[in-house]
Amino acid sequence: FFFRKKEEVIVEEEIIIPPAHEVALGKLASLKQEALWEKGEIKNYYSKLTFIFREYLENRFDIQALESTSEEIINQLEKKDFDSNMNEDVQRVLQSADLVKFAKAKPMEEFHSESFEKLESFVETTKRLEETDINED
Repeated sequence: FFFRKKEEVIVEEEIIIPPAHEVALGKLASLKQEALWEKGEIKNYYSKLTFIFREYLENRFDIQALESTSEEIINQLEKKDFDSNMNEDVQRVLQSADLVKFAKAKPMEEFHSESFEKLESFVETTKRLEETDINED
């Protein structure tokens, strides 16, 4: 008697990686709900805010942002073709966040939400448009 081996069927799962802006905007929304700076957790708030932003830069623009200093990130962004006002906003937020995280600075109350809005706006402005978005006339 001969027994035939069953053929193994290998099913490859397609891994769908969401666009960088969707990931970043989702994390920003979660951060906003955490209300960290309202609870006085200012250092933690800026650590998370800048991590989300740095992660977005890596995933969207291939900038080695997670391992770079704020100054290195700013230098890399200046090489990209962004509106100079956006670069200035990002520079101001990153430098202020560094002061909060490393020098225990305490920015003005309104700067917390302003920082969030500037980085969120950067993500919205620089998100990559998908083919379907472009072809919808």
